[in-house]
Amino acid sequence: MKNKINSSSIDSKFVKHYEIGDIVRYCGDDFGDCVELKTGIILDIYYMSLFDGDFPYADVYVMGHDKQESVMLGNLAILYKVSD
Repeated sequence: MKNKINSSSIDSKFVKHYEIGDIVRYCGDDFGDCVELKTGIILDIYYMSLFDGDFPYADVYVMGHDKQESVMLGNLAILYKVSD
């Protein structure tokens, strides 16, 4: 279940480092045992309920693959910040 960002959450300071439009890099696992380094653009940031907690995720447009993936925010490394 997707929930919008809640500013009162414990990890909100961590989540605030990421913004829609940031260009990010992360490891993808689309080919079984082969791990691929992917680059993408954050389209949306939200919490997903898993097990006993809510975890921050981002929908990322994967550049070069013309698709969208949900990625846990902690797996994303920011390459370029969106300009103000």
